[in-house]
Amino acid sequence: MFDLVSKHVAGFARFGFSSAYSLEKLQRNLYLMTQSHDEVRMLAKKRRLFFLTTFEPDTGAIRAVATAGSAFLVPLAPLLACSGSKRASLISRMRLFVRQCLKYRAAFVLCSLAENEEGIRSVQETAALAETLLGLSYEQSMSAMKLLPEIIGRVEEGQNSSTNEDIAQDLMKASE
Repeated sequence: MFDLVSKHVAGFARFGFSSAYSLEKLQRNLYLMTQSHDEVRMLAKKRRLFFLTTFEPDTGAIRAVATAGSAFLVPLAPLLACSGSKRASLISRMRLFVRQCLKYRAAFVLCSLAENEEGIRSVQETAALAETLLGLSYEQSMSAMKLLPEIIGRVEEGQNSSTNEDIAQDLMKASE
């Protein structure tokens, strides 16, 4: 299992992760953090990871990412950062967003995006949160946590993104 954190965090192995990638150490041209669906559609073929901070589902953006062989980030950190009705609204948007990703076969990476060690959740906790809050099955959660090195590896090796359909199929199979 793999995690993506905001800043380098030591000690990720005790949470059950075999490796943790740091957002600050990834190539800047690898990911995009945005609120704009238009930006996602325009850069879907140029970037590999998208963090749509609003989690507002947009069919065009989701299809563009799926077609390009890219993936969305679905981090838990925003859930931990808010409370009350804001958290409830965010959970609802994230759940709908994940459903749309599954429907249109867009890959997504489940991660913590933690800024410190306290923000990291264990593999089992992450899977349980994804099951409970996002409506994923255990298998879908685990598949989404294994995806990160494959997405990053494709960029580092300069590979074509044709395997995204296989990834989406794995996520769909896990839901059955």
